[in-house]
Amino acid sequence: MAVKTYYLKSASNAQGYADLADSVTQGAANSVHGWVPGTAASGRFPLRSGGATSTLVDATQPDGSIDTTNKDAIRSEAALNGTFASGNWVFTFSCTGTVATSSIDGRILFRLFKSANADGTSATEITAGIQTGSTLVDISSSADTTTSTLTINPGAVVLANQYLFIQVAWEQTGAGGMSTSNVILRTGSSASAGTRIATTDFTPSGGGATPSLPRAPLASYLHMLIR
Repeated sequence: MAVKTYYLKSASNAQGYADLADSVTQGAANSVHGWVPGTAASGRFPLRSGGATSTLVDATQPDGSIDTTNKDAIRSEAALNGTFASGNWVFTFSCTGTVATSSIDGRILFRLFKSANADGTSATEITAGIQTGSTLVDISSSADTTTSTLTINPGAVVLANQYLFIQVAWEQTGAGGMSTSNVILRTGSSASAGTRIATTDFTPSGGGATPSLPRAPLASYLHMLIR
């Protein structure tokens, strides 16, 4: 068994969700996943994977129901079959922007799900409600060191050929300088940079057991002793 670290990929997967690479760091870059909260002084904005175009203000976000049309989640690139041990997971969301971002304040909100379907349908929530990351002040447009983080213990997580989904929203607490001011998730080129999720030990189902050797019949041992 071993811990896993998932790293955000810049591109979306085949279903249109922001993709998470299993234990593979990515190049440092602005992803195509994020929001355009603009000059809103406050409000919650659902993620739009594949384009930082979410201008919708919705106080219920992340609402606990994955939007399979607009792709408001990040997803593991492959389904998993096994168990994550109970313990702390560390969620790190690296945020930046390209339009008048220096006055933007806010934080990441998220929920963790699992689903046997790659498109996110019939997902089951793992977390007990909204998880709130640390608040960012004056997001930088030139670095990937501005991170909204949170450590949680979701308990033992059992996956039966299921994908992990993280439904993500941005909560704005300080307005941007323009109506097009945006917040974008960054990818990272090292183990300690970019948007990433560090898990507890993962044990694949059916793995780790040492096979037992076949036992010879009792008659064989008796025969050897007599000889």
